[in-house]
Amino acid sequence: ESLIRQRGIQGAVLWLPRQESASHMARLYRMADVALSSPSSEGYGLSVFEALACGCPTLITDLPAFAGQLAHQVHTVQVPVRDVPQTAQGLERLLADVELRASLREGGLQVTRQMGADDQIRQLVALYEELISP
Repeated sequence: ESLIRQRGIQGAVLWLPRQESASHMARLYRMADVALSSPSSEGYGLSVFEALACGCPTLITDLPAFAGQLAHQVHTVQVPVRDVPQTAQGLERLLADVELRASLREGGLQVTRQMGADDQIRQLVALYEELISP
């Protein structure tokens, strides 16, 4: 909040209250033009996958947590960690390019459809079967 005040951008920032339910949060993701996730480190990236599952085009940092799961310009736009100029360029491009947002929306939905609980359980069972097979 102090950084926002220091930069004089209070009018451009809207703090939302805690959402009552997952469906309320999903509604906000669906209303957004884009989602931005730019941490320096990430364990799993739940908010990124929530945004993708709601069809929200998403810009992320190229963290190891997403390697092998999310492809640049297929599922998300990815920028280097702590690279402010590239983050700004990526965000500007996403906001300006309607076709890219539509493509990312579809890519994000496709990847998250494969991440349902049933799929995760099947993958885990297959891994255990592989580990115990002779």
